[in-house]
Amino acid sequence: MKDNTRPIDLVEKGLMEIAQKKHFKGRFEKIDEELFILEAETGGDSKRSFLIPVAGNYIIFLFCPEGKILVRGPLSETRHILTEKNSFLLSKPNQDWDLYTLVEKNSVLQVIAVSIGKLHSFFGLFVGESADNSRNSREYLKGFRVNSYYSEKTATPVIKVCIHQLFQAHGMVDDVSRSFFRKSKILEFLAIYMNGPRTEETWVNHCPYIIDSLQEEKIRNAEQIILNNMKNPPTIRELAKLVGTNEFRLKSDFRNIFGETIYGRLMRYRMDTARDLLDRKKLQVQEVSERLGYSNSSHFISAFKKQFGITPKKYLQGN
Repeated sequence: MKDNTRPIDLVEKGLMEIAQKKHFKGRFEKIDEELFILEAETGGDSKRSFLIPVAGNYIIFLFCPEGKILVRGPLSETRHILTEKNSFLLSKPNQDWDLYTLVEKNSVLQVIAVSIGKLHSFFGLFVGESADNSRNSREYLKGFRVNSYYSEKTATPVIKVCIHQLFQAHGMVDDVSRSFFRKSKILEFLAIYMNGPRTEETWVNHCPYIIDSLQEEKIRNAEQIILNNMKNPPTIRELAKLVGTNEFRLKSDFRNIFGETIYGRLMRYRMDTARDLLDRKKLQVQEVSERLGYSNSSHFISAFKKQFGITPKKYLQGN
């Protein structure tokens, strides 16, 4: 009788073996075929090194929400430092390789492993089979630069919240719900990760109102200013003056780049931060309200309910 059991692949086996090692907290989960996550947390006793075998058809994403990790990718003697401020993408198409990580004391390593085929299938769900959609999908996927084995990006607050929710999956008690939730979070992360221009040409097509890199930099600086000062953000007039543009260009160009208004971006960041604070259960509703700069907690409750369709108190109870 023929055995049709699918053999366990290289990446799945490597991640599973790490999660099963002793002397640290390891957690592996298979989200779907050729889609896995791993979390490894060291204590205060000693650092841990891991060697993960990776198949050539895989893309690996690395995160470090706490502590510090040294990473060495394929065919490279250079060690890259991973902290809470950045994230890594590693890939070596058509060639199997080893990923070496040295996780320092009191540090957390988070890994998303996805095959290139699985990645393409995600976007096939949305773009359809027409020639135009297939062409658009291929252009969109260039954002991963899979021909290069190493790419580093800033871990933005939005990505941090998304990855935290992916690995925690708060409130998901059964396997089906948890798997569905995590797939949605991975899709959310991929969309955020690939958002934005790829080349000068595609940038102009994406946002024809921004025709120079200097103006683009001003708008992105404006975003950072409001996010860094969410408790007491500057007015539109003050913000325009700070970044060196006029109010009209600031508002119109901000919407063209980020797809939302300045106020909308600030509110979404505030509410994502609020949800993260509630997820961690370190702060109560009143404390979160004060942390976000609300003088009246009822205003915070209304804003939270408008964003998520539920009050902060009921959200906490659901977790």
